[in-house]
Amino acid sequence: MTRALTDAQRRAARASRERAMVRARERGRVGLYRLHTAFIMPIAWLLTALPVDAASNFGGWLARLIIPRFSDIAYIRRTMRVPFPAISDTQADHLIAEMSENVGRVLGESLHLEAFAGAGNPRLSLSGVEHVDAARREGRGILFISGHFANWELFEVALAGLGLRGAKVLHHPSNPFVIETIAHRRYVHGLDQQIATGEGVFVRVRDTLRSGEVVQMLADQRTRKGAKVPFFGLETTTNLVPARAARETGAAVILMSMQRLGPARFSVVFHPARRFGPADDEVEIMTWANRFFEDELKRSPGQWLWGHPRWSDAFENKPAQPLVTPPPGS
Repeated sequence: MTRALTDAQRRAARASRERAMVRARERGRVGLYRLHTAFIMPIAWLLTALPVDAASNFGGWLARLIIPRFSDIAYIRRTMRVPFPAISDTQADHLIAEMSENVGRVLGESLHLEAFAGAGNPRLSLSGVEHVDAARREGRGILFISGHFANWELFEVALAGLGLRGAKVLHHPSNPFVIETIAHRRYVHGLDQQIATGEGVFVRVRDTLRSGEVVQMLADQRTRKGAKVPFFGLETTTNLVPARAARETGAAVILMSMQRLGPARFSVVFHPARRFGPADDEVEIMTWANRFFEDELKRSPGQWLWGHPRWSDAFENKPAQPLVTPPPGS
């Protein structure tokens, strides 16, 4: 559902931009981000001017040319050999090309979120909606957990199309000059709130769920704070915010799948809801989530975001930093 921006949303986007600008100044990267913006904006304008299918195709073609040339191919191959130990360099490079194309398509499509918005949109084929309806009838919050598959920017658009209200947990870009533009686009076509890393994620997720609204978050990628949880047989630091929020609020937890069917067309699946309570173990909850991500990755390996160093802490034998949150009931 497309909505007008509220003053609160504009203020939140501006505040996120200002925080990013402070970090950019501290790191001496303001000039670099200006250069990045000067390079990126003409491409973004071109993609915006194209129809959504053409933007997806052009973005995929361009990224397939560029991303492999500027990536640490050896490191990505090492990452790929965690789930696929027998993969050859040639097979890995083919998978890197597929991933690059998907990332480019994500960029082109995400500049056209309006093409995916609204109830019954034919570009988003939804199944398992009955699980969402059943959870909604209970009148409590719902936590939607998903990963960086297909076009991960569209998970919240699908939820907004079902008339759900709530928050998306995300990482804003490091570049402060593009944050407001991206945040505004997400607000208009997605959920009502954006909870960014470093902006009190756990408390805001918990409070949103307690209020009876929904939270959508991606929980498949690297994090510094959490606990070691098995993922394809390697103990790697995994985000505990979903598990802890589910335990403290009793919110329904629904896993979401997405698979690309073609340019700007997707299948979205809502899986049966589960509930957790104080007696449930956080690591076991996230082990359950990681098993889901394992199945999704094996099903569509070219549609996952391999560029993140998911197992870097396992490779380098780095311990997990504990996730410190306010005590239950606070």
